[in-house]
Amino acid sequence: MRFPKAVVMPVVTMGGLSACWLPPAIGSAAAFSPVEPAPLTGACPTISLAYHGMQDAPGAKSTEPKASSGTAPASELTPDAAIERLRAAKDAEIAGVDLDAIESVIKQRLAAEPKNARWHYGLGLVERARRNASEDQAARWTPADAYFKHITKATTLDRKKAEYFAELGGATMGTMRPSDGFLTKASVSGDARSAWKKAVELDPNHIGALYSLAMYEIQARQRGGFLFGSYDTAKESGDRLVKLPEGKHLGHRVLGALAAAQEEWDEMAKQYVLAEGTASTDAQRAAVLFGHAGHLIEGKKDAKAALLVIERLAALQPDIQMYFYRATAKKLGGDCAGAIEDLRQVLERDPDQRGTRLMLAECYEATGDAASALAVYEEFKAKFPEDDGAAQADKAIKRLKARTKR
Repeated sequence: MRFPKAVVMPVVTMGGLSACWLPPAIGSAAAFSPVEPAPLTGACPTISLAYHGMQDAPGAKSTEPKASSGTAPASELTPDAAIERLRAAKDAEIAGVDLDAIESVIKQRLAAEPKNARWHYGLGLVERARRNASEDQAARWTPADAYFKHITKATTLDRKKAEYFAELGGATMGTMRPSDGFLTKASVSGDARSAWKKAVELDPNHIGALYSLAMYEIQARQRGGFLFGSYDTAKESGDRLVKLPEGKHLGHRVLGALAAAQEEWDEMAKQYVLAEGTASTDAQRAAVLFGHAGHLIEGKKDAKAALLVIERLAALQPDIQMYFYRATAKKLGGDCAGAIEDLRQVLERDPDQRGTRLMLAECYEATGDAASALAVYEEFKAKFPEDDGAAQADKAIKRLKARTKR
């Protein structure tokens, strides 16, 4: 099954995202979290619906004290305050931040102190925020090379800051390209894992690094076996997060994802209930529900239970991702007719969602509407001739045309 970009992601981590990850946002407050499972658009190894929702996670948050960024205009901030403003902003708030002004403030200080790791780190956060805030979907899915360059420089100049290495894990994942081969992706993922491990070594209570590392271990173990990931390491990180006041709901999410990977469904449900109960914002609760629903759809294949979770999600976050999850659950449960309207809602919001378009055609065909199915398949082939799905569309077109000639 092909999933739209909005719900695709590489491995869950809190520092960045590669071309195959779920939300199209990168950075410590976003997505490279091999998030709970989440299916892809075909560019990368399938990850999964359940690993979704890092937008409101505490990303690079650690035990280190932070300077207050206040509410001053970006151009009037000190470089330190400018960096803290970026670290504190959620994805939804980035659009209201003057990134050019913040970049200018930091660059001025960097010119005077070229070997100060913090200013390189700050410029990396600017690049991450700029990419995440872009309304251009193509821009959000291009490799995050500038982000990676600045964060790498920061870790080269200062190898004692956990927050820099936590950020490096996500930035590393952000360099992954859809065209990369398996060995390249494995190498990139291994480098990201090493960065998160280093962050945890420097600060055992670094929430973002613990979460990212745990989710990586779960998905790597699931997809590559014990040589690539460790459920034990994931559990250690999850247990540690649960003991941290600000990491509690993420810890339960880790333990829920771990239980799902091992098909311990009662334990999974228990952990997601605890995660929802300990989440402090609606965005965090929505992320928990996305993860829970994703595992129910992809892992347990329980459409009925997934739809109950998604209905709670719809009250919190009725967005493109919710519509896609709901359509997927309905299709899984045999209700293609019910899925059609949700799929239309996804395409209304983003016409370039390729997996959604193919799923819509499949649902039209399944409900006996051959004319609509043919029209959608032909549109897909014309609009995305180079996509892997074009071959599927071509076969469907020939099949439907042959059927109408009988």
